[in-house]
Amino acid sequence: GNTIKGSATGGAYYGVSIYTGSSSFSAANANNRIIGNVIEDYYYAGVSLQWYTNDWTISQNTITRPNRTTSASTIYGIYDYYYN
Repeated sequence: GNTIKGSATGGAYYGVSIYTGSSSFSAANANNRIIGNVIEDYYYAGVSLQWYTNDWTISQNTITRPNRTTSASTIYGIYDYYYN
């Protein structure tokens, strides 16, 4: 798996976005980690996992919107779509 660790993001539509584009589960989509990041001022979702991502660890992240004054009608700290 892959690890995203100790990074900072800000101001984007998604803070961290993982999109596999796959139509099925595979080892490449599994056992990944998002750990110890600062994710701020995103528009829609702090962390977005889409399309057959599997067995993720998301821990010790700071996910906030302290300066964002505009947003989508619904916002998510963590958004998963077609997740197992």
